[in-house]
Amino acid sequence: MRPAALLAVLALLLSACGGSHRLASPSPAIAIAGCVNEGLARAPLSGESGVYRAGPLTLSIGEDLAQIPRRQLAQPMGSEAIALITGDRPVLVRVHSAAHARMSLEFTPLFPGHPNAVMSDGLPAVRFPACGRSAHRFGGGVLFTGRGCVRLDVTTAKGPPSTMLIPIGDSLKGCPAKDTSASLPSTSLPFLGIACGKANSIQCDRIGVGVTLDEDATLVVVRIAGRLVTLSPPGPPGSSNIWLGYLYGAGPANGALRVRSPRHDGLWPGTPLRYARVRVTAFFLHGRVASEAATVMLHPGFG
Repeated sequence: MRPAALLAVLALLLSACGGSHRLASPSPAIAIAGCVNEGLARAPLSGESGVYRAGPLTLSIGEDLAQIPRRQLAQPMGSEAIALITGDRPVLVRVHSAAHARMSLEFTPLFPGHPNAVMSDGLPAVRFPACGRSAHRFGGGVLFTGRGCVRLDVTTAKGPPSTMLIPIGDSLKGCPAKDTSASLPSTSLPFLGIACGKANSIQCDRIGVGVTLDEDATLVVVRIAGRLVTLSPPGPPGSSNIWLGYLYGAGPANGALRVRSPRHDGLWPGTPLRYARVRVTAFFLHGRVASEAATVMLHPGFG
């Protein structure tokens, strides 16, 4: 999360364009992202936080927006982002106006004077061109404020529309309502493991969360120790069915899932046993929602 850096870049672009002047776009409500030849850093894929997918769009923000503290969301915040588009057709992404949290898309070249520069200026929709390739990336960012579920409508010239759900600030308000009669199978309960990058280490505050689903979902979240974690989707279809994410600041060094090192050497072999109460919720196409709750074991390693 780099709000200051992103806002500074946007201010620089506005200055380079002559203060309040905006470069015209074909529609007053839609910005056109420019095809650029400059290489972009590879977009985060499954296994990293802040990855959201709907149809041909993968939006990689790099941080789970659901874990941003509520007190920080009273004012607009920003984050750099990469949009990965698959297929050879233009893609239109529009922010749903009924969302409880607010978001605008800022996909424009990140330096002044670019020949294809088009200021999105906080507009609620961006059109990503095909750019002559079957898969391509656009660098930009997102601005957001408030708490709840942002909904992005993703459409192409041919093909069914898709909906991207992005929870912000530990809230699912605005996401499709849960059907209390719909349950997930017990195989979907999450695997929890301490993810400090060293075997048995507890000298960090990061817990890995993995959920296996046998059918495609739009969004998968897990509530752990009173905190909401958004899981990143699996890789390309057929490669995996595991949704992955990380809970920050709740253990094992501190927080609700804190564990102690028996030998005071910063290592925990898994004993004494540690458990956590969890609820996994999956959102599917056509508004279907299902969940499952249980108490699961915390493991001394992840991945």
